[in-house]
This record gives sequence, C-alpha cells and structure tokens, in this order.
Amino acid sequence: MTAQESAQDTNAASLVSADVQPASEPQRRTQTATCSGCDARWTGSSRAHCTAPNCHRTFATAGLFDRHRRGFACIDPTGIDGMELRDGLWRSPEMTEEQRAAAAERWSK
Repeated sequence: MTAQESAQDTNAASLVSADVQPASEPQRRTQTATCSGCDARWTGSSRAHCTAPNCHRTFATAGLFDRHRRGFACIDPTGIDGMELRDGLWRSPEMTEEQRAAAAERWSK
C-alpha cells in the first residue's frame, strides 16, 4: 500500500467514524396553545381552556375545568372551593406545608 492509499484509508475511516457517532438527543420544544376566540395562550398538556362565550378561562387541569362546568353553563371559579387565579391559570389552593409533607411521604412509599 502506498502512502497516498494509506492516507486515503485514514481519511475514509475518519469520515465513517464521524458519520457513525450518536446524534445528540432531540431538544424538547414547549408548544404554546392558543384560543381562536380570545387572546389566551398557555403551555402544558394538562391545561384546559373553556371556549364557551363570555368565559374563556384557562385551568391548570382538566378536573378543575370540569368542576367549573354544570351542563352547558360555566360557574365562576372564584366560588369553587378556593379556586384561585395564579400565573394566568385557575388553580386549586396551594398546599400547606403539612399537606406537602404528607404527599411527599405517600409518593416515597
């Protein structure tokens, strides 16, 4: 094998090894959802937005959304078991330190 052939083999080997290296993990992109009937925007797959006329509220979970609907009517979330608007979402009341500790204990079992 000549020096030139040897150099070509080396270059080919580097190209192959560069092509075979594992690709980096794909980056996760946060998708923003919007409502066509209002200017609301939110992220997160667990969110629920009410598109009923004169409502257009966004809830942190589908369960909270369900609690605000009675048949075909919307119930004002301020009157539902302490539901509150935080960070642009209607949410359940924040947990107390005791509730957090109890939940952490349940999850660790």
